[in-house]
Amino acid sequence: MGMSWAGLFNCPIYVACHFAGALVAPVALHIVRPETKLPEKHINAVTKFFYKVEAMFDPEDTSEFIGAFFIALGITLNGIAAVNAGAAGNPGASLSVGAHLMVMIFALGDISGGLFNPAVTLAYLGRFHGTGCGVGEEKLQDMKTSPKEGVKYLIAQVLGALAGMGMTILIWLASGHFPVAPIGPQPAGAGANHTNGQAFFAETFGTFLFCYVVLCVSTTFVIPKEFRGFIIGSVYIAGGYAFGPLSGGILNPAITIASCLVNLSAVENPQVPLLYVLAEMVGGVLAACVFKFLTHTHEYEMEGEGEPQGYKKLAAPAGYAAMEGSTA
Repeated sequence: MGMSWAGLFNCPIYVACHFAGALVAPVALHIVRPETKLPEKHINAVTKFFYKVEAMFDPEDTSEFIGAFFIALGITLNGIAAVNAGAAGNPGASLSVGAHLMVMIFALGDISGGLFNPAVTLAYLGRFHGTGCGVGEEKLQDMKTSPKEGVKYLIAQVLGALAGMGMTILIWLASGHFPVAPIGPQPAGAGANHTNGQAFFAETFGTFLFCYVVLCVSTTFVIPKEFRGFIIGSVYIAGGYAFGPLSGGILNPAITIASCLVNLSAVENPQVPLLYVLAEMVGGVLAACVFKFLTHTHEYEMEGEGEPQGYKKLAAPAGYAAMEGSTA
């Protein structure tokens, strides 16, 4: 802020924002981890009110909302850095957003699975289809067991992405910047852009790479859970740098949908948003198909009374999450 009148004026604003963040953080914690709440006999009337509000929200859906929120916020804040630098993009954007994803997986992966991405949700649904398994009871699972959980995850992820972009706009509203960069093929040099076909290819195979790695490290017992967040964040960084120069490296339909709604490009030029969302969802489906029918068929071998090898049915007391099947 500096030693100036402007700094003196901004000081109480900073302090108020810090207090607001400190107030929201425990509320979010109590929603996603209800076991952290104090016993009712140790709380006052104000805390009781907050506890009642917190009980209205589902931990798993809130977890997906928060994760998508911070990933979208990271993407759009990197857009601001590019605007301020007068550049086409921020060279560190993929690393930054990958770090957002990594910490969110470590923080929330054991609650909801740490997906934060509709394409990954689709890949999970395909991977667990017909197995009777999933992330855990009352969480994302086989559609035959509970068809509503997949829909709830998708809605929470899109709403979280919208909220993250909305927060960025609020942060920069007074500056005149509109930092949510439009979705579309990236510059190819000499005043031209890459084609829609090139962008479609990049988003399809970039999302496939990301979703496939998530399935391999999060729904098998080969990788220790302590490494999963790091691996998944790293593959997003790799995909961003590899495919970003062609399409922007979004690799997440929630981000695509939110950005196109905020920029009104979903109305003005719906071809590109539809192309991107289709490419990303196709990438998720391809990942599930390759995992299920080509590389990990042994995961579906039956033993005993028909349970998938290495998994417990969701009826088991601890669910699939206790078998270290969640992302974190």
